[in-house]
Amino acid sequence: METIIQQTPQIISLILLLAISGFFSGSETAFFNLSFTDRKKLRKSKTGETVLHLISRPKSLLNTLLFGNMIINVLYFSAAGQTAVALAGKGNTILVTLYGIVSLFLLIIFGEIMPKSIAFSHSQDFCTLTAYPVYVCQKLLSPIAAVLNNLFIKPAVRLITPAIPKAEKIGLEHLRYLVKNSGKKGLINQEESELISRVMELGKSSVKEIMRPRVDIVMCEKASSIDDVFELMRSSRVKKIPVYEDSVDNICGYVHQRDILTKNPECVSEVLRNTVFLPEQKSVESLLEFFLETKNEMAMIVDEYGGLSGLATIKDVVGSITSGFKGKNNSIEQISENKYRLSGSASLLEWLELIELPNIDTDSSTVSGFIISNTRKIPHKGDSVRYQNLKFTVEDVEDNRIKTVLVELE
Repeated sequence: METIIQQTPQIISLILLLAISGFFSGSETAFFNLSFTDRKKLRKSKTGETVLHLISRPKSLLNTLLFGNMIINVLYFSAAGQTAVALAGKGNTILVTLYGIVSLFLLIIFGEIMPKSIAFSHSQDFCTLTAYPVYVCQKLLSPIAAVLNNLFIKPAVRLITPAIPKAEKIGLEHLRYLVKNSGKKGLINQEESELISRVMELGKSSVKEIMRPRVDIVMCEKASSIDDVFELMRSSRVKKIPVYEDSVDNICGYVHQRDILTKNPECVSEVLRNTVFLPEQKSVESLLEFFLETKNEMAMIVDEYGGLSGLATIKDVVGSITSGFKGKNNSIEQISENKYRLSGSASLLEWLELIELPNIDTDSSTVSGFIISNTRKIPHKGDSVRYQNLKFTVEDVEDNRIKTVLVELE
């Protein structure tokens, strides 16, 4: 009994080391068990941001936790060994054996199994509780762990394990096959399959195909009064209006409704924002990347001569992906087996794909554009254009714009 009392400081140190070992073991399980929902919730707090910062570098985090746990376990067994030696010196052989078994049992239960079980069941809470201590440990241990990793671990791994061949990149055709096959097997539904396929085709589509044509753009002149501009926004139900000076081809910026409401300007120039100009040949994929990288939501589209061709927004890009499902496009209506009613703004290519006809050799992206490029005049009701076995007839015109077209397959 006297011997055990003498070893009280060592026993207290063992308990402390056991708790720290549980801290490292539990943290390892908790941080790598966070679900997408858990990570989303963690964004709302400062501690959560620390957690997300740690798991953003998973390899460094894992090295820190494993290295820290290894150090603590070595110290634990060293302290336990010192206590066992002290007990053996007193001739307590049975007590030494029992002490060794109990020490190992305690490490397994309280240093591994129990903290890992708790961390697995309450990953988010455990991470929030241990985020700052783990962050400090990473700052202190990562340099040592990095040196050991580069000098010993990596060379040893190369000697023991065979070289892993570099994974081949999955080509677009292979990806299309996987999506199509997944749809057939029911792993994803038809809408999801078509949506993914349309995203993959963004690189093939040009901005010209999805932009809002020049004739459909709501614009105002730079000399317009603020009241007139605000009324135009209200009547046309748009929040951003491009501004031109002298000519519609000379766009000098755009006005945002929020600026008019918050800044109370006296003239358009006071709230004029810079606008971006992009070529109509640009792919929809690169346009989407541009919007995401620059945080812009609108771009003016120009033709090869620098004239205004149209306007594209991030909504147009998203709309080109989501609004094209077969049978769900309100701009295309099948009247009979060989007769269709199309809106003037309907995509010519989309309609041809829908009825499985070969593409028409034209630079026009919309039905109205195709008709105007062939008639070369302001459209009127009853105007018709023939192309091979197709007959396009203008059904309705409003403000010199084609509203609907009847198409017959002859």
